[in-house]
Amino acid sequence: AYLQSIELLDASIALVDYSVAAVPAAAPSKNASVCIVDCTDQNSGGVLSAEPAISSSRSLYGNVSAHKRAEALRFDLLFERAWCSWLNGSIDSARESFEELLELSSDKLKKAAVFRVLIELENSIANFSASVELALQCLKMFDIEIEARPGQERMLAEYERVWQKIGARAIEDLIDLPEMTDRETLAVMEILLVLHLASLSVDQNLFLLCGCLMVNLSLDAGNCDISPFGYIYFGSTLPRNFGNFQDAVRFGSLAARLMDKRGLNMQRARMDLIFSVISFWTQGKKSCFEFAQKSFDSA
Repeated sequence: AYLQSIELLDASIALVDYSVAAVPAAAPSKNASVCIVDCTDQNSGGVLSAEPAISSSRSLYGNVSAHKRAEALRFDLLFERAWCSWLNGSIDSARESFEELLELSSDKLKKAAVFRVLIELENSIANFSASVELALQCLKMFDIEIEARPGQERMLAEYERVWQKIGARAIEDLIDLPEMTDRETLAVMEILLVLHLASLSVDQNLFLLCGCLMVNLSLDAGNCDISPFGYIYFGSTLPRNFGNFQDAVRFGSLAARLMDKRGLNMQRARMDLIFSVISFWTQGKKSCFEFAQKSFDSA
């Protein structure tokens, strides 16, 4: 099915390329239509449709800005094609396509989306050093400078900032933070989420720093769908690394409540698995196994 989707995407890309080459930038448009293929659900990895959806007489080439829209459409189609290549098991081809996409756009948000998938690709084959390098390149675009192996001083400074920002507030009250709306901050949160997995196998201070950064961004800019993971990742490090058992449970409970509030039911298994780590340190092996079993049952 993915091969069929790739063929449809190739046809769509060829149509866009032909239209851009054939129609002058300032020429009026007459019922220009573009084949748009919605071939995959990126959250589930499943094929939604192998049939192209033809847009309703969309005018693309009326002026220069229309050509920019065509370029944006071409970028999106190439992105989907690279994604399908990955899902089809063509790792090297997908990596090459995503790397080429990084050169096609100067838009930070588009580049961040490509970086995120590239990091996930490298994570999927346990190439964690490459994942970290890609993540740090992306974060640098947003003026966040992190070393692959940060010193303990850098990590502890970010950790202390968490508590300074919380101040006199109860941890439980963080569920009522406003909605995170800044698109660049949301992009950074996505990169930190995929970096967190890779950092676990690369450097402990980097691993701890990622959790601190996610919490601090939520405290600064509000909660988003990634915030529950920032809270529980941070909480899961508190018992072993900082000797703080009580607040570990509170951050874990905050994450679970926020996930329920935001309706993130598809992520429940992942949350329960991480909570089992907190339970190991705070409630013992029996509770840890119960949460782990709950995670496996709902996965």
